Amino acid sequence: MKTEIKKSIIQYVELYEAIQEKTSNDDVAIAILQEIGKDKRSKIIAEAKDDELATEKQKNYLKDLGVEFSDSITKKEASDMIEQSKNC
Repeated sequence: MKTEIKKSIIQYVELYEAIQEKTSNDDVAIAILQEIGKDKRSKIIAEAKDDELATEKQKNYLKDLGVEFSDSITKKEASDMIEQSKNC
């Protein structure tokens, strides 16, 4: 196994053991661990989407707001610029 995978397994086992110790219930510990895993995956997916190029809808809205931006603007950058413009 790759080192990174081994580290992940060790982290999950340690986390499971800590949860199980607090709950004293294997089923509850497993359910909590599964939710933590989902949260981690959701965060990774969201971060990856932030790096994608802004949508046409975002770009059009920025234009409507009179905001200048580069052609390589990301979804995250566009979102931040929209929020800033709305708060001014």
